Amino acid sequence: MNSFPPASDQRTFEKFKADGTAKRHRGCTFVANVVEDSPSYEVCKRIQDDAVEQGMTQHFALLPPSSYHMTVFPGLKDRKFIGEEARWPDWLKPASDMTEAVELIRTRLVDERDSIPALPPLRMKPDYVYDLGVSLTVHLVPADEEMAEQLNQFRSSLRDVLEIKDQYFDTYRFHCSLGYRLTASETTEQVNAELAERYSAWVQEIDIFDLERPAFNVFDDMLSFPPLLIF
Repeated sequence: MNSFPPASDQRTFEKFKADGTAKRHRGCTFVANVVEDSPSYEVCKRIQDDAVEQGMTQHFALLPPSSYHMTVFPGLKDRKFIGEEARWPDWLKPASDMTEAVELIRTRLVDERDSIPALPPLRMKPDYVYDLGVSLTVHLVPADEEMAEQLNQFRSSLRDVLEIKDQYFDTYRFHCSLGYRLTASETTEQVNAELAERYSAWVQEIDIFDLERPAFNVFDDMLSFPPLLIF
């Protein structure tokens, strides 16, 4: 049991126990995996390894390197989770559970494939790491205006085809999560900004973040995101 005061974001504890053990957390999403053994993959692992050396394991649920990814478009999660019921489109609400919902979503994506524009290789730049009082996360931005517009068109088409309600669509921040904050930020306030600055310098050495093609993925927890359909 973690003896520190817990983080304030209750969504974290839908995904993890207080000791960092992953809970069942079913859903579907659209992600681009970080290319294994690439410079981007190695810098993410370097950050996690350093966080461990700095004694941060009690404060974060660190994600396995095999799960490194950037979310392109957040799909849906089980309706029992905070805020999810309102996001489900009407056409999907008859689904009895998440498994049936995923089958219906995949069928619609295949049927409407021509309505979803092809996305060229992703060109994303890592610009900083969040303050560790929030999370252990690499912030990513499109490398240029062309990439930003192509991503917007792709994401807009997914939203329209699936009719998913997303109030944060226009303000979404692309990122690669490395660890979820488990404890209150003030428990490590003396090092949060210092480590963020260190890790930001490391990721800024990467010109373009190495990402695979995006896919429609499923998950049972935050540790693995197997693809069902590649775009």
